[in-house]
Amino acid sequence: MTSSERQPENPASGGAEKHAWFSQDRLGMFIHWGLYALGARHEWLKNREELTDEHYQRYFDNFDPDLYDPKEWARRARLAGMKYVVVTTKHHEGFCLWDSKVTDYKAPNTPCGKDLLTPLVEAFRAEGLKIGFYYSLLDWHHPDFPIDVHHPLRNHPDAKALNAGRNIANYAAYMREQVRELQPGIIVNNRLDLPPGTLPDVTTPEQYTPRVAPAIASQGVLWEACHTFSGSWGYHRDEDTWKSPEQIIQLLIDSVALGGNLLMNVGPTGRGTLDARAISALEVYQNWMAVNARSIYGAGPSGFPAPAGCRYTQNGNRLYLHVYNWPYRHIHIEGLADRIAYAQFLHDASEVRWLSQTKEVDSNIGVMVPEGMITLELPVRRPDVTVPVIEIILKA
Repeated sequence: MTSSERQPENPASGGAEKHAWFSQDRLGMFIHWGLYALGARHEWLKNREELTDEHYQRYFDNFDPDLYDPKEWARRARLAGMKYVVVTTKHHEGFCLWDSKVTDYKAPNTPCGKDLLTPLVEAFRAEGLKIGFYYSLLDWHHPDFPIDVHHPLRNHPDAKALNAGRNIANYAAYMREQVRELQPGIIVNNRLDLPPGTLPDVTTPEQYTPRVAPAIASQGVLWEACHTFSGSWGYHRDEDTWKSPEQIIQLLIDSVALGGNLLMNVGPTGRGTLDARAISALEVYQNWMAVNARSIYGAGPSGFPAPAGCRYTQNGNRLYLHVYNWPYRHIHIEGLADRIAYAQFLHDASEVRWLSQTKEVDSNIGVMVPEGMITLELPVRRPDVTVPVIEIILKA
């Protein structure tokens, strides 16, 4: 698997300039969309159910996303605070969303009758989002792709005979021709098994958040966690493990707090729409990012130890305390003695007062400030924000 992402700088440029936008933007949209949307029971359904090409053909023959409106997808991504998008141009099933010159297994040959990728690219760029292409190295449709342990025909009674005439070199040539048709100036992730000593541009933890920032040979790397709103990447009608609003926001904060990005996935339906559950999840980001975005864009890890049940992000002299577990009236923080110039809730700019050892006891409430700590005074009731954020402005 690989992805390419449109560069705001010269695509031929490299190094820090090539990647500068990545750590600024922080939040992107992943889109898994293909024939499996019609099966509506996981994007690996061909593998899981060991379906033959003949059986799977029903999805190709009936693929007609008549309600497809990429402008609406792009609008919702922008409103959710997403700054880039990565779309599955070809997933493991081998079906291509664009009008590839080297295969007939593509959207223009379905009842849809048109290239679906070009209007998506145009729509997202029009909303100011950068474009990334996901291209699977697996291909369960191509006649020369080997029948391996992941192939739908792995347990077919004639698997050995079917595999005998397959030539991976032919598939490799096909793959290279298709990659040449996609966006140049790619950022390469760690899914390619690059030669030893060759670092990928981006490391991509999937469906988990690291406890520490990823590194390769003790060298820090750019990284991006990719997650689903539910338990499936492709549209899954009956899947019911959708994440809560708190989980959705905390995935983003956890990634940025460790210096990474978050790529959050949607799986459009077979008619080309985002279902109500996906729209609701995107609106969670929309509502939270509308008032808390500056704790995310351009922010990264902080050197200060976060209190229990909290996460820090930092951008310059602004430290952002994300409060996961709302306490009763106070949060004790360390490492900031005589460092705070001002503090406020980010969502409404309301002041947050604090106590230090220079004022050991608040005579009104009798709070003793622990040695070496600063104590923030909070309202008893949590603000009506999915994850409240306190912006702490540090002295120069």
